[in-house]
Amino acid sequence: LVESYYKVMSDRAWNEYRKFFFEKGTITTIWQGPEDENAKVHTTSIDEFIAQTPSGPDSRPIFSETMTSIEVRRQGDLATVWAGYHAKFGDEHETTGFLVSQF
Repeated sequence: LVESYYKVMSDRAWNEYRKFFFEKGTITTIWQGPEDENAKVHTTSIDEFIAQTPSGPDSRPIFSETMTSIEVRRQGDLATVWAGYHAKFGDEHETTGFLVSQF
């Protein structure tokens, strides 16, 4: 499931990507951009994230994220996923970060 999450995101298939989240799902990530002195925590709703894709992932020719590590905590039908990732964005910029999602 989590590998599919990253593939759909990297394919920029936003309608399919939305299906990974519950109605009021959020994305919380920590990453350091090229102009940031330190890594920062960012939290946004999935709907806000998708609404911003024209000025984010869809604004550049290169966008992909690949999972580098994973820790899953499950209780009943709810799972929290801590996933490290490597991202490529823009023309040559690459970054790494950490994402937490609930599925």
